Amino acid sequence: MTRILASGGLDGPPNTLRAFTECLDAGLDGFSLDVRLSRDAELVVIRDATVDGTSDGRGAVDELTLAELQRLDVGRDGCAERIPTLHEVLDLVEGADALVTVEVHEAPRHGPGASPTAVAAAELLRSRELGDRVVLSSYRHDSLAALKLADPTLRIGARHVAQLADAGGYLREVGADVSMPVSLAVTPGTLAEARAAGVQVHAWTVSAPGWPVSESAQIDALLDLEVDAVITGDPRRAITRREASA
Repeated sequence: MTRILASGGLDGPPNTLRAFTECLDAGLDGFSLDVRLSRDAELVVIRDATVDGTSDGRGAVDELTLAELQRLDVGRDGCAERIPTLHEVLDLVEGADALVTVEVHEAPRHGPGASPTAVAAAELLRSRELGDRVVLSSYRHDSLAALKLADPTLRIGARHVAQLADAGGYLREVGADVSMPVSLAVTPGTLAEARAAGVQVHAWTVSAPGWPVSESAQIDALLDLEVDAVITGDPRRAITRREASA
């Protein structure tokens, strides 16, 4: 059965402990989150490179310390929320049967090998011994390949927005355990190639003005294809559709 993951959590402000808790309380299969490094090299859960659009503060995430970041309010509707650390989120899911996708946001140029953010995330995941319940993902496939080479036990997810030529061969080359394409890049052919290589497919939907396909239609198509997981901003719609097809 296709697993349904809530992008950024459920209902609460995205990437907050409240949103992740509500996701688990609702019985969803898991969630995705975003991580960056603070100025003092702490892994914080936030999508944007700055805090300007999601908090009551201003500044780049990598120019603020953890203490400065956690003084900010990222809540809404009068409910205060702070930026959590990845460590805190992993504490939350420690005893839960939930799949978590950790998307590493990396600098465009960080030199050869894995980025500092990816290395820090990999070290934390290794210390927590969460097994196959956490997928470390990135668009920087060279960074992922370096991590996998250093530690084959890590579960790696290669994010991409275009169809991959020779998907199976490429995914094996970068050491991916999971292919994470945008919904429109998934076809019966690419799905078959990934699975032939022993790679799962966790596809993500898009809800944005001008996107050619509605999010509900993307969910329907992915469930019809029976991908391994759907990562979506509308998880309730996905659950309803999955149950109707059961």
